[in-house]
Amino acid sequence: MRLRASHMLTENKGFGTKFETWGTPESPANADFELPYPDFFNMSLGFRHDTPAASPYGYTIKFAPKSRPQGELINMSLINGKTKGAAWFVSHCATNSKRELYVKELKAASTVNVKESFPVDIYGGCGHLKCARGGACESMLDKE
Repeated sequence: MRLRASHMLTENKGFGTKFETWGTPESPANADFELPYPDFFNMSLGFRHDTPAASPYGYTIKFAPKSRPQGELINMSLINGKTKGAAWFVSHCATNSKRELYVKELKAASTVNVKESFPVDIYGGCGHLKCARGGACESMLDKE
């Protein structure tokens, strides 16, 4: 994300209720930008759930300051009857967090111990599977 219309920025006078937000859908490790106005923004919008304004991929949810999850942590009705372990949508194959190694271990464990199987289907630039938005693939994910 790059700011292209810097003349449209107003000076933040610190009125207490105005938030100038900077947001990017990328992890800082994958973001290719320099923040052009370091003293202008007073809030960040990020994909992590612990940011002041969380915006996970695909949607934004506003939480109350001290909200807590209610109910079951895992909704078993969504899991029962599934035939697959996980679907991973990924475009950055090699990461600083090494998440790809974790998935590799999950997949390896699935081939060694079929009784404790946890298959991982990889979609996108790092896998061989493709899934069009809004298509039959999405309904397959809901079912399997």
